Amino acid sequence: MIPTFENTRDQQFTLYALHQLNVTVEQLLSWSAPIDLIEKYVFYINQSDTNNMLSTETFYNCTKPWFGTQCQYSFGLGMTMSLDNIIRSILQEKFLNDQMGEIVQNLTCYTHIKCYRGSSLICLDWREICNGHIDCIDEGNDENQCFELKINQCDENEYRCDNGLCIPKDFWRDDGNNPECLDGSDELKIDTNNYMEHCVKDPTFRCEDLSCSLKFNEFTCGDGRCTTYDGSCNNGRLDLFKESLSNKGI
Repeated sequence: MIPTFENTRDQQFTLYALHQLNVTVEQLLSWSAPIDLIEKYVFYINQSDTNNMLSTETFYNCTKPWFGTQCQYSFGLGMTMSLDNIIRSILQEKFLNDQMGEIVQNLTCYTHIKCYRGSSLICLDWREICNGHIDCIDEGNDENQCFELKINQCDENEYRCDNGLCIPKDFWRDDGNNPECLDGSDELKIDTNNYMEHCVKDPTFRCEDLSCSLKFNEFTCGDGRCTTYDGSCNNGRLDLFKESLSNKGI
């Protein structure tokens, strides 16, 4: 995201202007407007006083290939590609780089927690929060308040995941390829390992929303896969982690 981005290219409308033009919610959806802005628009048009502060909220009607709240994003893959083809193209490029063992240049970072890991080369992944290891060496923010998960008790009709989260008991051992626990502990380890090897080209929830196991003391590769600390990540993230340890003098 470009913090100082100023859109002077695409059409823009205030919520007041949209209402005066009788623009419907269905039209906003068809224009791929952000969901949070659509929710504000619904709230705005349902108010008796439409001269409230929401009237000046701005909607940018983006032209391809741009998207975002101010049309500030683009995949850079041409104007004619559908979203489906864009996703396939990006995953294919990611898969080829992974096959060649190239070190990742842009890691996905969890930015809502202040975290310094000893090196600017590696940042905090959301899967490393409350994983039993202090990753943020400045204040250990990634493990703060995690005791609430550790002492969490589930109801009788629920299964307690290894990380403390609760799921309905009906989901326990129901589908080895699609665990409900974020750490996959409701399914057999051998089953979850089978598909995790393919996560680099699989953007589904079972890869993107899966954390690594506390029980098996795993390291997250940041792409849905897990490894041991003496193993390796195809994208080189474990090597970057070890380099950060070296910078900390460990």
